[in-house]
Amino acid sequence: MRVNFIFFLGLGLLVFAGAFFSIQKRAENTAQRSVLDNIPDISISDLDGRAVSFESLLEPRTNVLIYFNSTCPICQSEAELLVKHFKSDSTINFIWISSEPIEAIRSFVATYDLDLLHDVTVASDTLYQVASHFKFTSVPATVVYSKHGALIDFFKGAVSMQDLKRAIQKAHDSKP
Repeated sequence: MRVNFIFFLGLGLLVFAGAFFSIQKRAENTAQRSVLDNIPDISISDLDGRAVSFESLLEPRTNVLIYFNSTCPICQSEAELLVKHFKSDSTINFIWISSEPIEAIRSFVATYDLDLLHDVTVASDTLYQVASHFKFTSVPATVVYSKHGALIDFFKGAVSMQDLKRAIQKAHDSKP
């Protein structure tokens, strides 16, 4: 009898903990979405060291923002996969942003042939303005916006190409 009580008490605690963490995770995602909905009025550097506004990087087509670090193995893998899957797609504007110095970013671009993507912009955010505004706490962080600037989806960490393609298609299909 006592063993049954302890078993059911433990099982109840596990269910309660699972529900608690699920609700907490959903609240975090909702908060992240509200932050990502607002395009910041901040300035970052292009690869020539010139200041550009973050908003000016967005184009009137599907925009995919990848916040990355050149030493991140997941970021490296995603760069290879994105070039492989999207190099001939002219409907997507890829925006790669890193908090690293420009030379490290240039080396990453060359190593992973990011220039093979039809439309790619790469920028440096050494003041962590993008990461701070969007509350990015890890890399990679991938955000998909529609051509109207509406947030479609975001991914923390690795993103499967299937999930990214689904988000991009949703962005293509979205209406203002």
